[in-house]
Amino acid sequence: MTREEAIENLKYAIRWNDMPVKEAMKMAIKALSSSEQPNRWIPVNEESPKENQKVLMKTKDFGTVSGVYKTIEYGSEKKGKFLIHYAINSSAMAVVEVTEWMPLPE
Repeated sequence: MTREEAIENLKYAIRWNDMPVKEAMKMAIKALSSSEQPNRWIPVNEESPKENQKVLMKTKDFGTVSGVYKTIEYGSEKKGKFLIHYAINSSAMAVVEVTEWMPLPE
């Protein structure tokens, strides 16, 4: 379930619960809606970074590395991919398989 789906489910459930539960659900919605999410590893199947966002990522082949999330075109298809630089001071980038990611501080 994505964060947005959780928010929608909580909003729906508020209609059917008593006051203390409603208040708890409103707090959960506020926390989930906050743009200031605590630093945590986010599974790639839960949420994707924003376009061109710099992230720390856990990869299957390279361990934990930093990189960027970009949309790549494959023929007529566009897919979001995690990219890393091949080497320091290199403009060449490689697509890597990522299990989890975390935003880097701006």
